[in-house]
Amino acid sequence: MFAPVPGDRPNDVDWLRFRLMGLSNPAYFGMFARRRMALYGDTQDDFAAVKVKNSEHGSSNPNARYAKVFTVDDVNASPVVADPLRLLEICSTSDGGAALVVSSLDFARKKGIKDPVKIAGISTVSPTYPNAIIDMPYFASDSWYSVAIGTIPSRIR
Repeated sequence: MFAPVPGDRPNDVDWLRFRLMGLSNPAYFGMFARRRMALYGDTQDDFAAVKVKNSEHGSSNPNARYAKVFTVDDVNASPVVADPLRLLEICSTSDGGAALVVSSLDFARKKGIKDPVKIAGISTVSPTYPNAIIDMPYFASDSWYSVAIGTIPSRIR
């Protein structure tokens, strides 16, 4: 059987989805885009607006991978990859990395950092696994809400 990467990875939702349903990411997300259209009345132009917004932000960022600004018409004229998703709406393959150095305030000051950043809080959320079929219209909102509501002072809730 063809698989994106060889080997068994039962904890990897992408691998599970491909293995169980034979769906690549574009096909899977295309189905969920159709479902979102049926549930909420989203249109192709609504999806295209996301690419338009992102391209506008990228055009003003000198470090952006892509600087070209696209219009809704540009997006809607691009080839269909997995109905209703079009080529300009699909994420390009990108490998990268990021790092954050965390230290004590004393250590940072000893290294010449006059006003070190203080971390007030941190949270990581994801949908509940190992459900291989995620209800994308509600993707991760179930977990972030319960975390976020606990961090908001009661006087402003």
